Amino acid sequence: MSILRASALFGAAVLASGCVSLSRSEAVSPLDASVAQEGRITEILLDKGEIRVTPEFDAIFRQRVQSKLDGCARGPRPLRLEARIERLSKANPLLTAAVAGANVLRGTARLVDLGTGEAVGEYRIGQTVVGGRIAVIRMAQAEEQMSDGFGQELCRQAFAPRRPASLTGKPASQTPEPAPAAPQPEPSPEEPASSGEQPTPAAPAVEPPPVQAPAVPAPAPG
Repeated sequence: MSILRASALFGAAVLASGCVSLSRSEAVSPLDASVAQEGRITEILLDKGEIRVTPEFDAIFRQRVQSKLDGCARGPRPLRLEARIERLSKANPLLTAAVAGANVLRGTARLVDLGTGEAVGEYRIGQTVVGGRIAVIRMAQAEEQMSDGFGQELCRQAFAPRRPASLTGKPASQTPEPAPAAPQPEPSPEEPASSGEQPTPAAPAVEPPPVQAPAVPAPAPG
């Protein structure tokens, strides 16, 4: 795909939807699978560095990020999020209303196990939202939008969605039922069904002995 065509498609997407989000996040030290499944964010620390934001940004960030993480990290193992914002650029409202503008977020997320005090994961978080004039109001809420984006990116990078054990409602370890046996062909009328035993031969017919007439003695000579 040429650069010109890609730019045209991107511009069409901005005009159609109002906003297009681009992810720039990656894992530095990913969570172990068990921590990703069992983790839950119970504390958020924020380091803003030298970025220019409103006095309400700290509360906005904590509330919005916590809301996103509550939806993807629901385990019993408490973790602390140490978030650092390195860049938060806000779109120019006049430029957004005329053509398009971009809100840009760059930062890091470090996850610490509260039980051990050890870091268990670290991620680079980056999101760019490009918006056109029909989204000028949403683009003007850059602090809210980028706080939501930080939480969404961390959910996507660190906490995989849970899957059901089985789609059929049965335990995954259950042994599948055996397939039914193939039907046996029916015996022909000329051949008796085989039952595993040899048929008993019929006894031969016994004829009665012939009956002989009793002998008559000859008469005595006179």
